[in-house]
Amino acid sequence: MMTLVTPATTSLLGLTETKNYIKAEHAADDDLIRDIIIPAAINNVENYCGYRTAVQVWKQYDPGGVAAIELYQAPINSIDSVTVYDSFDSTGTLLSATTDYRVVDNKLLSSDGYWYKKRDVDGYTIEYTVGSWETGDPRLAAIKQAALRCVSWLYENRSEYLTSIQEAHALNFDFNAIPAGAKALLNPLSRNLGF
Repeated sequence: MMTLVTPATTSLLGLTETKNYIKAEHAADDDLIRDIIIPAAINNVENYCGYRTAVQVWKQYDPGGVAAIELYQAPINSIDSVTVYDSFDSTGTLLSATTDYRVVDNKLLSSDGYWYKKRDVDGYTIEYTVGSWETGDPRLAAIKQAALRCVSWLYENRSEYLTSIQEAHALNFDFNAIPAGAKALLNPLSRNLGF
């Protein structure tokens, strides 16, 4: 189970550059583009490739009895806390220093190979920060270009999109779909496709 603790305070796409990309010259659709289409496009692209593009904090619950804990969000900046739950619903801090763990291929591993030796574990809650990219990272550039293509696709189909939102029903139109041009940019770096 995943919970967003601290949402991103920045966006991959700004309104001006997005409007320039989709050639929207008037201000009539600014609210739609900024508040609905840009966040939807970014979310679709991030979910498809498995990377978050802005710094945010996630909390993840995992059952006990695992050797490695798969972290579902990336890129990982830091592990903020790991809490262990035992069969008596007691909790304790499992990791208190970076010497207690290491992250390999988005898996959280204990440094000594054992997560908790003192009692049976029913589960873990891991809180971690993701989304920091180095300036010029080519993955971020590809994700941004894919997001712009998704924005364009959603904007072109905005009448169907708005109708489905207003009438609270799904039309024969998948708003979570990724256009083929965007997929071509994302497939080489997609964590979800195993690359």
